[in-house]
Amino acid sequence: MLRLKIKFTRKRIVIIVVAAVAVAIVAGAVLQRGRNKSKKSEDSIRTAKVRETEFTSTIDVTGHLEAADVQKVQFRGTGAITDVLVKVGDKVEKGQLLATIDDTSQRRSLLRAEQELEKQRATASEKELELLELDLQIAKNNMEYTKALANFAGEVTEVNIHVGDYTEAAKTLDLMQIVDKSYLKAYVEVDEMDVRNLHEGMEVYLNFDSLPNEPVRAVVHYIPFLGTYNSSSGIGIKKVELRIPDPPAGIFPGYSFSSTIESKSSTKYLLVQSSAIKSQRGKSYISKKNADGSISRIEVSVRYLGEGLSQVLSGDIKAGDEYVLNSSSSKGGFGVGTGSDMGGAPPEGGGRPPF
Repeated sequence: MLRLKIKFTRKRIVIIVVAAVAVAIVAGAVLQRGRNKSKKSEDSIRTAKVRETEFTSTIDVTGHLEAADVQKVQFRGTGAITDVLVKVGDKVEKGQLLATIDDTSQRRSLLRAEQELEKQRATASEKELELLELDLQIAKNNMEYTKALANFAGEVTEVNIHVGDYTEAAKTLDLMQIVDKSYLKAYVEVDEMDVRNLHEGMEVYLNFDSLPNEPVRAVVHYIPFLGTYNSSSGIGIKKVELRIPDPPAGIFPGYSFSSTIESKSSTKYLLVQSSAIKSQRGKSYISKKNADGSISRIEVSVRYLGEGLSQVLSGDIKAGDEYVLNSSSSKGGFGVGTGSDMGGAPPEGGGRPPF
């Protein structure tokens, strides 16, 4: 009985010792696993640096040329054509007489008005004289309306009237055409995001099919104050006027062109990956990694640029700061949500901003 008791006691001690060792091993494994998990959690934090860059903006435009000015010649009086003084190809000066209509009735009215004024000048009251002078001015105006004059210096490109034709005041607009070709112009539509990169006087080079491999120099002449909303695209546009001050031979009004306008923007951009930006209650935040390894949540104002990048408009963050792309760490006393990575780190600089 004694031996059996001893054997049993030894067996229980062995079992207890083995159990204790097993517990120690399990405890050690659990502790190591916790350490490994903690280390792995720290290693899983992916970061990138805030980049500052100045983009070169390119604007693609197309359009067609127009003459500096075009006059559709018309008479302000009614009557038969009595003289046509120019032909197609003639150069004319501002104010030059182009054609006339029968002025018999108008001359008669003018003479009568002059005569009546002279007759009444000595006896008429001040008001009566004023009326007579107005009648005389109307008669003079009607005489001028029998003449067609050039509004500016240019070239005659159309003559569609002949002596004996009848014209009515302000109704026939294609009697004759005068074109000013001292410069050529075009209007191109530039959207609200690109127009800020243009300025008046800026050089632009236009490409024409009629002049292959010979870009033509133009300048941005006028940027209007008012824009127009484009309902199909949902953005505003401005019709910018381009001018070719010295048109080369081979291009004419009506010819089409294309151009890529390059402009270095003076605005510097702070760029971060859009996936790092988190929103909460209408505000945007980014997780900045501090020098000591801790993480701070920074409130920022951003503008999405496309292609996975956003511009930081305001907030306590600057170029070179390190920010968290995605992590489940709770350093700094708050949870950092995990976001999808939409691409590599922002570029060092150059290239067009992906507006």
